[in-house]
Amino acid sequence: KGVYVEPPTLTSIPTVLDISTKRAKISWTTNREADSKIAYGTKSGEYFEVEAYSSDKKTDHLIALTNLSPATLYYYVAKWTDEDGNTGTSEELSFRTSEAPRVKDVSETNISISSALIKYTARGASSVKIYFGKSTDFGGVRDIPTSPIEAPYTSQLTGLEDGTKYYYKLNALDIDGNEYQGTVLDFTTLPRPRLFDINFS
Repeated sequence: KGVYVEPPTLTSIPTVLDISTKRAKISWTTNREADSKIAYGTKSGEYFEVEAYSSDKKTDHLIALTNLSPATLYYYVAKWTDEDGNTGTSEELSFRTSEAPRVKDVSETNISISSALIKYTARGASSVKIYFGKSTDFGGVRDIPTSPIEAPYTSQLTGLEDGTKYYYKLNALDIDGNEYQGTVLDFTTLPRPRLFDINFS
């Protein structure tokens, strides 16, 4: 027969750390060793069937949640079960994931025979990838580091062919490297000037 009939008690309330767009970690401590579980969901009191779980018996508990949705409120309870099968449960708590990075106000300007400037505003992105090419398969890419604070940027595409339609899109990347798809846009470079009917009179 087991030694304990009561579950271990919480010695620190579950705290959420390292929240990003799709991940979070939850940490708490108990006075005796137990396994670690987090039941979580997007409605208060209603949790997903599968809990995040670690079978390691510890007093310092840390569970990583992954595959979360950006800008979403999650409700959770921490659970822990000791070696004698006694389970403790925290009160319900909640956290919100970070917003997905965005790129907006995209426009092209200063189009010449071989280059174009792309202007845009980025927010919450660790970098922006500009894909460009003569078809929607693109082929060219530029990676621009950005600040998470909303700010305007200008990036130059060079080495383009004259009189040619180019497709491009700007994808925002979050701190974990998740890529969020932008809209496909296009522009046409200027034709190279051609001289006709030269009259030497």
